Amino acid sequence: SNTAQNGEEKANKLFEDHLEEIKKNMSQDDQEQMDITVTKVKEPGEKELTIKNYDFWDVPSSFWAYESIANLYNNGIISGKNEYEFDPDGYIKREEFAKIAVLASLDVKSKNKGTFSDVNSGSWYEEYVETAAENALVEGKGDSIFGVGENITRQDAAVILDRILALKGS
Repeated sequence: SNTAQNGEEKANKLFEDHLEEIKKNMSQDDQEQMDITVTKVKEPGEKELTIKNYDFWDVPSSFWAYESIANLYNNGIISGKNEYEFDPDGYIKREEFAKIAVLASLDVKSKNKGTFSDVNSGSWYEEYVETAAENALVEGKGDSIFGVGENITRQDAAVILDRILALKGS
């Protein structure tokens, strides 16, 4: 239908605009590599986007933290803001860092619930926050508050990382 075609054209235009914006921040070599490795395939009524060699468009292979990000991503410790964007200049929420800390250092997951009043039961982060608390990686902010939705401070991140080292005997 005409409406579906207009929607597809808009989606393709958004993709093209986003890709051009990303390329502005890339080296010429990375731009050429991306041109080779990003393939759009359109079939009548369908569209498919395949990205190879670039898990995240905003982390090209020339990016100073590329190898660390790729290693953590490939080991299931971190993920992007979405399927194609890592957001390297973004902030990390306290619950996101709890997940990173647990996945990087612990094999067990807690079955505890209710340690913190602001940790929603059944949320994606509940198990990680509870595991981090059970293993003394986090203590929260006092008064049974973890600080869900708040950015983690550098000092809190340092304390958690130090506690991970202590757990590992370093």
